[in-house]
Amino acid sequence: MNRIAVAKELVKVARELSAGDKVYYEQHGVGKTKYGVNYHDGVKTHKDGSPFYDLALFTNKKALAAFIKVLKSQGYKER
Repeated sequence: MNRIAVAKELVKVARELSAGDKVYYEQHGVGKTKYGVNYHDGVKTHKDGSPFYDLALFTNKKALAAFIKVLKSQGYKER
């Protein structure tokens, strides 16, 4: 491996190790949807470096509760 490849690999590992917390938050009654969950995996970012939140939309509370249970099992914390 050349020095550039090693440096890129080190940067990649450093980003993974310094990744932020996994967080989520709920929103109810936004637009036409009943329940929404925004969640950030601690890694994805916009071009300016701000966190990129994924979005999950639900129409009933059972599906919402099941999704939040999965997020919590994966280590997400409520913001």
